[in-house]
Amino acid sequence: SDRYGLAANLAEIEALFERKIESTRLRGEQVYNRITFFDLQGKVLVSSGDRRIAFFVPSQKDRQVTIDFENRQIVSSAPVTHKGAFFGWIQVTTDLSHLSRLLLSTAEGGRHLYREMLLSPLGKILSEADLDGLSVDELGLELLKIPMGVVAPGAAWGGVAQIYPDSVQLRTRIPSTDLSMVTVLDEHTAYGHMASDLFIAAMGSVP
Repeated sequence: SDRYGLAANLAEIEALFERKIESTRLRGEQVYNRITFFDLQGKVLVSSGDRRIAFFVPSQKDRQVTIDFENRQIVSSAPVTHKGAFFGWIQVTTDLSHLSRLLLSTAEGGRHLYREMLLSPLGKILSEADLDGLSVDELGLELLKIPMGVVAPGAAWGGVAQIYPDSVQLRTRIPSTDLSMVTVLDEHTAYGHMASDLFIAAMGSVP
């Protein structure tokens, strides 16, 4: 019957989702927490993975990425089409920490030469940060003040200068999300010999 055929197809889809969850890994760790198939009305037809992970019913037919900051999940949805007809959505959830692990950080002699941090639209730092005398919340709000796409001196933001002295920062938006990435770079690394007092003094002596 049609009902039996649909059930059989859904069982195959569920098995496919389970294999995908098991086989997709990043640096040895499972990437997808949950994969869900919604029909046209937003009803769950198939869902595989950790059922404790909350999901959002897609609200549009386009691809969309939502960040669940409370549960630290990235929720990605894509439409399911066949021969031009729309049938529903596939949605995957993955832990935000996977994105954080791809961020770079370089230090030397206890000094940060280069660091990348994820920032929520409310100024919450979503990646690990080594702090000294300033809370994560305070630093996040300081970083949020940095204009988007502008290289800014750390001295302009008191809290940033306290943790990352003699540095410059750049905040850029991550496409398709509400997140931004803050890059902190040591001034001497950024400008090389041009940042030294000796170079500046020498340039000042040139008529």
